[in-house]
Amino acid sequence: MTAVRADQEREVLTAATSMVQTLLGSQDRTLVRQVLLAGFPWVELLSDEETAEFIDELISSLRQGTSLGNPAPPAHTIEMWRHTAEVYADPNLARALSSPSEEDSGTVPIPKR
Repeated sequence: MTAVRADQEREVLTAATSMVQTLLGSQDRTLVRQVLLAGFPWVELLSDEETAEFIDELISSLRQGTSLGNPAPPAHTIEMWRHTAEVYADPNLARALSSPSEEDSGTVPIPKR
């Protein structure tokens, strides 16, 4: 990729990020919900409180990613919240992860590097 192309992509991403941040920060909750559902249909599985937390974290991570020229922060935020929604989508998994466990699963081995 040429330096000119990288600058163009950064400029487009910065503009798009600013627009999304403004839109997600809108007081029009219906509009915000429509925008979120268009990009992330799984948001329907989150509670209102979790959706608000996702919006805050997404805006923050978009700012971080834009300032660094790196999509990793917002990509990570989206991935973590999508995993949360995946748990809610599976009642058995949600029940297993939300109930206390009295079981001792044994020693966890030290990860190999």
